[in-house]
Parts: sequence; C-alpha cells; structure tokens
Amino acid sequence: HKILYLGTSKFILAFTIISLSLVTCKAQKSEVPSVTNNANLGINGALENAKDSINISRLEVFEVYKFSINSVASCKVISGKITKNSDIRVIRNGKIVFPFDGRLFGQLSSLKRYRDDMDEVMSGLECGITINDFNDFRIGDIIEGYETKDYSKINKTISKITKDTIFTTSYLMGKFDPSTHLDFTSIPAKYRDEEIRYIRKDVLEAFIKMYEAAVKDGVYLKIRSATRNFDNQKRIWENKWTGKTILEDNVNAALDIKNDTERAKKILQYSSMPGTSRHHWGTDMDFNSFDNKWFESGEGLKIYQWLSANASQYGFCQPYTKHGTDRNTGYYEEKWHWTYMPISEQLTELAASSLTNDMISGFLGSDTAVEIDVVKNYILGISPSCKIQH
Repeated sequence: HKILYLGTSKFILAFTIISLSLVTCKAQKSEVPSVTNNANLGINGALENAKDSINISRLEVFEVYKFSINSVASCKVISGKITKNSDIRVIRNGKIVFPFDGRLFGQLSSLKRYRDDMDEVMSGLECGITINDFNDFRIGDIIEGYETKDYSKINKTISKITKDTIFTTSYLMGKFDPSTHLDFTSIPAKYRDEEIRYIRKDVLEAFIKMYEAAVKDGVYLKIRSATRNFDNQKRIWENKWTGKTILEDNVNAALDIKNDTERAKKILQYSSMPGTSRHHWGTDMDFNSFDNKWFESGEGLKIYQWLSANASQYGFCQPYTKHGTDRNTGYYEEKWHWTYMPISEQLTELAASSLTNDMISGFLGSDTAVEIDVVKNYILGISPSCKIQH
C-alpha cells in the first residue's frame, strides 16, 4: 500500500510542559532534549554504562488506518523530531505496549508525509508511520523515538522538573488510571484519611516538605481528596444530577431544579463537570474538612492561616478564593482546596489553549457545557495568584 498518510485538518493540540514520566533536559551544546528517568522508561541499567546518548521525539496518534497487511498511524510530532532510523516505543496510558518481548526498542518500517518518504519530520508537523511487528495502534497512543548518539549525556537526576515535555488533552481531562500511571503514587496513610488515594509523585514530594514544616508549627494537614479521574468525577456529578446525592444546602437537583442549565450551575457551585476538574491533574488536594466554616475558628482557622502564610513557599496556592475578592466566576470559595502551581499552572495554560466546551461530553448534563462556557468560567475561573503571570 502506497498511501501511508492521509491529509486531514484534525490536530492534537499540546503544550511543551512538565511530565515526570519522561522528564527531558536541554543538553548544554544542543537544543535537542535528552532522556532522563531511566526507571520509568524501562531502560533500567542498560543505559548507565553506554557511551553514546539518545535524543528523543514524541508523537501523538490522532488517526489509525488498518489495511490487510499492516496498520498506519497518522501522528503529530509534539516534541523533537522523528527520523526514519529512529528507534521506537509505543506508550499507552503511561505503559509501554511496544516492544513487549524484552527488547528496548522497535523500528519504523516507514515514515511518510502525504505520499512522500521522509528522512525526518519536525515538531509541529503531521506524518504517517508504520512500525515493524506492530499493528495495534490506537488513537491517543504516544510514539517515542530515540536516536543513539551519546549516552554519556544522560541526566540521571529526575527530581528536577523541566518544561520540555508534554501533557495531552486526554491527561488534562482525566482519561487515565492514576493507580497505574507512571507519574503517580499512592499517598502514605499518615498523610491522608482512611481511603487509598493517588497523587503525582512530584506533588507528593512537595506536600511532604510542607507537611513537615506545618507539624513543627503545630499544624496537622490531612489529605481528604486528591486525584479523581474522569470516571470518578462522572460518578460524583451524575449522583448529584440524578438526586442520589443531595447538594450542600439540602437541594435535590433532580426534583427541585427542572431546567438543565440551572441544575448544572447549581451543581457547579462546588463540583466539576467530568473532564474539567483540576483533581484530574494529580496536582490538587483537599485538606482536613469540606466546610468553609470549619476553617473560621479553632483548629481549622489555625490551619487556614498557616496555609495562607506558608503554602506558597512549597509551591501551593488556593485556586478558589472568595468571589468578589480576586475573581468573579467559577466555583464557590473552597478553603480546603490547594494546588501545586509548578505543574498546575502549565495545565491551566494548556486548558486555555487546547480545551473547548464541545469536548466536555460523556455524562448527564454535558450538553449544558457550551451555554455555561465551562472552560472560561470554571476551569479558568481561578485566583490570579494561581496563574502564570505574563
């Protein structure tokens, strides 16, 4: 088959921002990022004694064409450049799905742009690829390309976060399993309530530093909520939509509010539509209580005052401040909700550039998202102190 890439106006939009599963650092003498985080890439010790480094590219699959003898993936190059001689891995939901036979890499069998064979395709452009011994492409797969050049340049320190890799809109909308995602870990019991919860590894590291500082001041933080993926948020939303869960002021949304838009706005006072929650990102946590009044006296007031004075030193801020102070749209005030800015501010920018209201779907009441303008008024309706200042 000769047609290995079919031109299309479809694009996968992404920003070059932080991801711990594949942290990349600029080499001193080159603008091509080099690989870190050997453990997450599954390279283990194989790279440590090598003498030649690798350069990396990343592509996202946005269309798959299946033929009798092979499958073709239409991709967009979202980082670096892909070459016809690149070694290849296929990543799905944070896991390596190819190669699966003990090899570190597979090989491209073709690299095309429209009908033309290509030696390389640069970041921002689309291409069509086939891979030897692999036909099970799926939309949303990440294709990683490697070129052997100088392993001695590998940075083995993965705790430093850079802004050279990407999150996808699927990640942004919580369409993954945090229990198996390489960037996530379970929260140790001493820091949370009785429920097993997950958070990004880098966020947990920052939280522990803040927790230990708070303890020295007699303040004890307890994580009551952390990462919630799309399915989890869908359960919460639809329970409120159908009246199974009564709202905060004893309103049964299904019985008491017949207009769908008004019902959605009522639920949106304190709960996000699936696909729009900051809790999808693994950057946001809720502390100690879900009652603003609890934070106005006693232990709650002590905790809130400490967070307000000190959380920013550890990278955290309160996204949902009181309406009329520094914001006028979005969820009601949540004194318990704090976000880790070094990552969440990048995801906020990705939402602003890549997420549209018509993408918010797949649950009861989703058809109200466009009218409400949930992206502008809710995802972006946060305190300016939690946004990148241009």
